[in-house]
Amino acid sequence: MSTKRLVLISIALGVLVVIVVPLHSALRADPAVLINEAYLEPACRVPFQVFPQPLCPRFVAGESPATVIFALIAVPLLARRLSERREAARGPPERPTSV
Repeated sequence: MSTKRLVLISIALGVLVVIVVPLHSALRADPAVLINEAYLEPACRVPFQVFPQPLCPRFVAGESPATVIFALIAVPLLARRLSERREAARGPPERPTSV
């Protein structure tokens, strides 16, 4: 899989999560669950808190904020770095010589 394709898939999945999860929490999620402390701890504060408390259950709703950050930021940055390393390992492009 090419680096460009990996980045496009990652960004598409991240955007999908950003769109679908708030829609799900607004249309289908049980409001009692969205305010339950047993739900909020793992959903909004693990591994770290990204959104403030009133927004978190609406935007995250069962997905860790790390999922979105990983898909939209970490994967593209790592893929770019990997691509740069591959290019550096190949060396400079050869110049055509005239005969």
